[in-house]
Amino acid sequence: MDDIAIQIFSREGIHVALVVAKGNKISSIGFSFKSVEEAVRHACEPLGRANLTQTEASNAVKQWASEIQAAIQGKSIKFTAKLDFTGLPEFTKRVYKVVQSIPSGYVASYSAVATGAGNRNAVRAVGNAMARNPFVVVVPCHRVVRSDLSIGQYGYGTSVKRRLLELEGVRFEKNEDGKECVSRSSNYDFK
Repeated sequence: MDDIAIQIFSREGIHVALVVAKGNKISSIGFSFKSVEEAVRHACEPLGRANLTQTEASNAVKQWASEIQAAIQGKSIKFTAKLDFTGLPEFTKRVYKVVQSIPSGYVASYSAVATGAGNRNAVRAVGNAMARNPFVVVVPCHRVVRSDLSIGQYGYGTSVKRRLLELEGVRFEKNEDGKECVSRSSNYDFK
């Protein structure tokens, strides 16, 4: 863990903290609309660290931060970032790859992601992988919703999840029970 450092970027009210490991791969990402400190806390939590040394960012890391900030602003981005999946269970790695395939402006259910990752019965495991996702935005866990298309939970809060989805163009509507859900036209089909 001594081979890691943190880089912090702020632009237009979006604060991004990237934890980069030796080998120039991202170990975790944190962001905040509120403060740099909150972004750093989100980035350090998955690693069990309170803080890390900030170092000079390479050009590649600066590019990754720029891509993440653009994605948070709702732009459709093809990420060039390299993620460090070291130590993650194989199923979690498959879940993250499936979630990365959900296009901007669309959502998929936990159930659809489980099926796409090879185990349709592992809905709870998908939820756990999303809750522990250290690569927010690059692995866009905010695009995973409940099967009734209600928004579900999000580590940064449901209002931030909704904001990210709205910035991507996802529409919301009331279902037959009057519950607010993602529009069916925004539901992604993995076919």
